[in-house]
Amino acid sequence: MRVGPHPGHLFPKPKVISLLQQGEDPWKVEKESPGGSSLEESRIFKYSFSKLSVLKELQQIHSD
Repeated sequence: MRVGPHPGHLFPKPKVISLLQQGEDPWKVEKESPGGSSLEESRIFKYSFSKLSVLKELQQIHSD
């Protein structure tokens, strides 16, 4: 199992899990970097979470 940044993710998987456990929405968190966040990175990150949400919903529908 690979844990860490993946293409399109703004921060490592453990931080995403931590934010979810705290009840926060990680797709609303901006990347903090010296040069600021890239708008393209932000779009990719938001897309990956919305895609994941859709996949989870489809799995739930088909498992019922």
